[in-house]
Amino acid sequence: MAIAGAELLEVKPNLEGLSDIAELVGCSRQNIRQLAADTKTPFPPA
Repeated sequence: MAIAGAELLEVKPNLEGLSDIAELVGCSRQNIRQLAADTKTPFPPA
């Protein structure tokens, strides 16, 4: 898991892409891309 123990609390419509999400959580765009690609559940999780 790219961000151990992370819990998605809120997603606002102004997040337009992986770079926006990465900046918000403080990791690289590549980390978020890998998390989205490696998960077997829909991304972002509901």
